[in-house]
Amino acid sequence: MAQKSLFSEYIEKMFPSLGNIVEKINGKPNAPVYLHKQMLTKEYSVDQKWNSGSADTTYVTADVVAMDSPLPIKKRDRISVASGKLPKVGSKRRMTESDFNAVDLMRSRGDAFTTIVSKLAEDPVKVAVGIDEKNEANFLQALSDGVVLVDDGNNTGTGLRIDFGYRPENTFGVETAGHISENDISRIIDAAEAKGRSFAFVEVSKALLNKIRHERWAQEMVASYRGLAFTAETQLQTPGLAIFKEAFADRFNGIQIDEIDRQVISEKNGQQTTWKPFNVNRMVFIPSKNVGKLVWGTLAEMNHPVEGVIYQTVDQYKLISRFGNTDPMEEITAGQALVLPVIENVDAIYILDATMTDGSEQTENDSNFDFGGHQYVKSEVMTAYAAVTGATLANDITDANLQKAINSLNKSSKDALIASLVYLPELNPTSLSFTASADATGKTFTVGTNDKTNTPSVAVAAAASSWLSASRNETTGAVTVTVGANGTSAKRTGDITVTVGTKTATLTVEQAG
Repeated sequence: MAQKSLFSEYIEKMFPSLGNIVEKINGKPNAPVYLHKQMLTKEYSVDQKWNSGSADTTYVTADVVAMDSPLPIKKRDRISVASGKLPKVGSKRRMTESDFNAVDLMRSRGDAFTTIVSKLAEDPVKVAVGIDEKNEANFLQALSDGVVLVDDGNNTGTGLRIDFGYRPENTFGVETAGHISENDISRIIDAAEAKGRSFAFVEVSKALLNKIRHERWAQEMVASYRGLAFTAETQLQTPGLAIFKEAFADRFNGIQIDEIDRQVISEKNGQQTTWKPFNVNRMVFIPSKNVGKLVWGTLAEMNHPVEGVIYQTVDQYKLISRFGNTDPMEEITAGQALVLPVIENVDAIYILDATMTDGSEQTENDSNFDFGGHQYVKSEVMTAYAAVTGATLANDITDANLQKAINSLNKSSKDALIASLVYLPELNPTSLSFTASADATGKTFTVGTNDKTNTPSVAVAAAASSWLSASRNETTGAVTVTVGANGTSAKRTGDITVTVGTKTATLTVEQAG
């Protein structure tokens, strides 16, 4: 059972001012900035649930109709709602006997009341600010990824994955792996404008912003903005951050860059970890600084206080409590809240992801095309591209340019294109070697395929059929290869052809002489 604090005369006088103390600390020059407080509107949830509504809205022109004619009916906008139960977040701090002795010493010395209160306020402030830090981490992760993993207070060690439903059709990769180009950014803006949307801000990590400033196009953009003359051979300096932001806004419809370099400290099992929750590889384009709500609910303990515990509510949703225990003697300061940063209107948020791109090495002048770790028939890829996008590619397009074209698609279109294709059978390993002796046990290889219709079949080349055999296990899918003895001194080779539908792959078997 909770015991009343040994320092209740200080705690009871200090707790009502706790909110002001936290506010002063957060207002110091070097205090962390809380974007979730700037970009979210606080909202109370009676049923302790959150929801994120979004309308996929496209504005179309009105129709001109004759007098007394009915108005044509327009397509209704798509409405989608993500929802769930508010998670409980919080932390505790322990004051031990050695800490008691320090306060007792202050008392015995006759230290000022405010000095003692300042010492006792450390833990309440830390648990209150700790909730802000957690909200900030959740918000930055949610804003950049559309998904956040939060601790479930009811299940120790279990995380809740909350998905706010970012649109795959609003998520784009870059044309070239490792680089964000001017075309990549323009493509995002064009896609939004096609739906009647525009952006006022782009949120981007400091690391990615620094990388962009080193790109040649960024240097040329700033040079042009400053009115400087240059050629392709001119050596240009990496622009400073301030001038780059000015030139960027001038080039891209007034879009303002918000640089994010926020780190938080998490602690688990006594181990502290410093990390940056905003996705370092993403640019997040938003129409305004208001991107959602900070939804909070009433904790059960707010309505059912425990006897002997001193309580104080901070910022409406944080419940700070102080109580003592015996054996061992200690005092606990706890901070808890039912709260979640919720991203809304996700149909208006667009993402440029520097990692959502394929960097497969291409082999030009053949009939195949490499993408995403698989090999496809190039002509089939081009046909699928036309079906998904409605755009026809040049017949002589290089593999590298085809790769760029696919990389430039939004996630929805890219996924649809890949899902419509069947890649060439993948053999693992791609060759087998045997000694000259007969091997009736054999060796195996596997066949990888995404063909959902056809079953792989295997055939040994006629020239090797007298000494080489292969059979596929219908249960495991593995192919076992066996060989007879090689009675000659010369090594011999034979091919095994694997066929899946209309596609084939060849495995070479070598036997020593």
